[in-house]
Amino acid sequence: MHYDIEGLCPIQDATMGGYGFLIKLYPAWRAMIRDRGWDQERVDILIERKGRYWLDACGYSKLWGLEGEPKEPLFKPGIDLSVMWGAWGPEHISVPGDACGLDIADSIGSPVDGRVLLPHNVDNSNQQRLLLVVFTTIANHMAMEAESKKG
Repeated sequence: MHYDIEGLCPIQDATMGGYGFLIKLYPAWRAMIRDRGWDQERVDILIERKGRYWLDACGYSKLWGLEGEPKEPLFKPGIDLSVMWGAWGPEHISVPGDACGLDIADSIGSPVDGRVLLPHNVDNSNQQRLLLVVFTTIANHMAMEAESKKG
């Protein structure tokens, strides 16, 4: 097993953080990260290419600007949507919100010899969905690369 996602069901009576979930990363995940050779540059390119679509599809398509001038997206890939890469891959995923994201930890919820991405200020379904899109897209790309190297 490479990773496990837990706690996706929102907490109904929470006013803030009710959409938080965690992702357990197993030692096999770290080995896959190492073997695939992904780095910060590669994940930045992925966000540059896919980030605008992800933001728009997850409800962050709002435009802003002065009246009479061209409007710009309020939320931008690489700024409001970002990933910090490390030995465990995406060790911090940030999406629009009040310091909203997933952060690497080796504490509560971690598998033995693994890590866990813990939620911070995941307050709505748009944030939850965008975090899942970013993480699972990275995971799927690496899995597809592993399969293509086998055959």
